[in-house]
Amino acid sequence: MRDLLCMIGLVAIFLVWNSAVGEIIPLGDGLGVDGIEYARITLEAPQVLDHGLGPLYAARILPSLVVRLLIEGTGLELDNRGVIRGFEILNGFLMLASVLLWLLLADAVGLGASGRWLGFLALFVNCGLMEVYHYYPVLTDISAFFLSLLMLWAHLRRRLVVLFLATLAGSFTWPTLLYLGLVLFLFPYRRQAAVPANPLGPRLVGVIAASGVTAGLAYGALTGYREGLSGEWAEPGLWGYGLLAFGCGLVVLYAYGAGRFLSDQRAYFERPMSYLTSGFWPRLVLAAGLYLAVDYVSGLFLAESEALEGRFLVGSVMRASQRPFVSYVMHVGFFGPVVILAAYHWRGLVALLHRHGLGITLYGSLSAVLLIQPLSRQSLSALPLLAMLVALVFERQGRFSRGELWGLAGLSLLMSRFWMPVNRWQERWPVDDDPLFWFRINQSKYFSDRVFWPQLVVVALLTLVMVLYLRRRVAALGSHRVEAGDLVDAPNGP
Repeated sequence: MRDLLCMIGLVAIFLVWNSAVGEIIPLGDGLGVDGIEYARITLEAPQVLDHGLGPLYAARILPSLVVRLLIEGTGLELDNRGVIRGFEILNGFLMLASVLLWLLLADAVGLGASGRWLGFLALFVNCGLMEVYHYYPVLTDISAFFLSLLMLWAHLRRRLVVLFLATLAGSFTWPTLLYLGLVLFLFPYRRQAAVPANPLGPRLVGVIAASGVTAGLAYGALTGYREGLSGEWAEPGLWGYGLLAFGCGLVVLYAYGAGRFLSDQRAYFERPMSYLTSGFWPRLVLAAGLYLAVDYVSGLFLAESEALEGRFLVGSVMRASQRPFVSYVMHVGFFGPVVILAAYHWRGLVALLHRHGLGITLYGSLSAVLLIQPLSRQSLSALPLLAMLVALVFERQGRFSRGELWGLAGLSLLMSRFWMPVNRWQERWPVDDDPLFWFRINQSKYFSDRVFWPQLVVVALLTLVMVLYLRRRVAALGSHRVEAGDLVDAPNGP
């Protein structure tokens, strides 16, 4: 209870402070770019649904409709300022509710006080939650963040009805939540031993994943692809083609490694039929019905039919390859030190995925697909699982001391850039006549060389310092690495 009150109090203080002195994006009368469409849905509902929406917004109508009800229920003006205030209220409420959900999730996996606070810092003290979504409130991201936490908790507690309803809500909030929720629903939580598979199977999966990424890159290069949702593949100067090839190689290597190690579980190859229990088939029928229903209802709102999945995947791998390590750099900047902690203990994280069953493993695998591209906010649904796994790793390896948590909190605050007055910096130090330069450094969709290379150097140095500290810490605890067995056989957990 004390942790809950402290965490909610900290988030509430920040929400009040930001409401009083925080800045807001100047574009679109404070709505931003995507926010203009969300505001139109809010202000013109339900008539706007009859006129049709673009495919990117038809799957994100729920938060706007909730804000419309909120405006009508609270007496706010039905205009742009009312929409902004409505989204701020909704986002603030969901952030506070997410604190409670995080602690429920932490209890479900048996985290102690140190792990709970480590996860709290990872989830709430970062650039996205403390800077971007307050500066740019008219988005559906916070709603997706809350639903991701709810789906994970419902899965771990085997609350299938809650999971089904959260997936339904997510389908009209954030497109990828439909797929993430369905894999959790189809394969309920089941603890199992993490036993490595015969190397041939995981390697084959890795080759298939790498081949898929290679095909996407080749398609983009050969067709001059310009329609990716993450932006087009900008052609580099002559000096940059070597770096472009290196970046492509890194993306392919990431796909191979993710496919290989995420599938390295003996039960997935030797006993796959064991997951098809008698309850699987009714769940499959319900999952198929939900998918078809969502597709049909979304189609009613579409001005024109358009498949987004292929565009998103091809655009993601193309953007991820434009500069070496760009996805890692941007994720560290957006999500904070938790990305470095996860990268250092990635073997332990994979072992924990396997230990928590096929549903969690598939959720993690889909999250790995989302994380391949550098526009970090599109991977926000992966953050709750990442925070949970990192907290579990350190809970079992050796809990963070109070001093270490304070140090991590300070570093997280510094990296969150909440202290950065974007609009005032823009007025004092404008760059290239770009009215949002200082905000775009948090948005990898718009990065440029003058933004990326300094951030690469900073992130590389920060990673080096943290890795050296973590190595010393592990050595002091009497182990030079975290073995999978050390993690999965701990007594904590549901």
